[in-house]
This record gives sequence, structure tokens and C-alpha cells, in this order.
Amino acid sequence: MTIKHITYRGKNVHEIRCKTCGTPIRTMQPHDHPQTTHVRKAADGTIIREVQTVLAVLPHYNEMTLIMQNPEGTMSRHVTHGCKKCFQLLLHDQDMETLQKMHDQDIDALYYEGGISLELHKYFTDRKVVGVE
Repeated sequence: MTIKHITYRGKNVHEIRCKTCGTPIRTMQPHDHPQTTHVRKAADGTIIREVQTVLAVLPHYNEMTLIMQNPEGTMSRHVTHGCKKCFQLLLHDQDMETLQKMHDQDIDALYYEGGISLELHKYFTDRKVVGVE
């Protein structure tokens, strides 16, 4: 399953890409700690090697804080993620339309993952990006 910039395996996040250019910024990788590899023997005698994975941050990963105007007029903040190159361009151009789309994609993903209700989804998608920190 893919929700725009996130690839899921079942309900679990497998990869996150930059919402603007599609560059992978986080992906599942084997955990580098030796205690996270487990070897066991199945009932039929087959050796099974299990490796724990983590959602690793890749070198292009970056975060940006968006300044939001809520529907009732109050202000709030929203932290979004993307790649360093796209964020440099977005900061330079102050492209509010693209930043709004990025925010809305984050809210769609949060709703899909069960993190917010439909009512909160509507509230959050009614917020408007007015700046960047």
C-alpha cells in the first residue's frame, strides 16, 4: 500500500520518500546491534535467522517546521519531513502552495494509520500554512 510518499507493508511503514521529488529519506534497514539477530530452529529442523529492522534515517532526511493558522484563527506549528535539497528550494521560494500540500499529505497519512479521527482529519486539513520557521 502507498499513501503518496509512504510505502506500507500491511499497516507498517516500510519507506518514506520526499513529498516533492520522491527521494527516499527513511527506509527499513537491519538493526546494526548484534543482539537484534536471532537464530532459531523450526519444528522441521530448518534454521531460521531473524533480523530486527528499524526505520532508518537516510542522509537526505530533513525536517521543517510549518507555521499554521487554525480554522478559528489561532496559530500552531506542524513539523514535516522531506529531503534537504527540496527544503532549501522551498525555503528560498517560500512556496506556500507546495508546503500546504506537504502538510495535507502528512495529515492524510496520519488518518490512514489510525492516528487521528475523521473529525480531526477535517480540522487539520482546514489549517493553512502561513510561514516557515
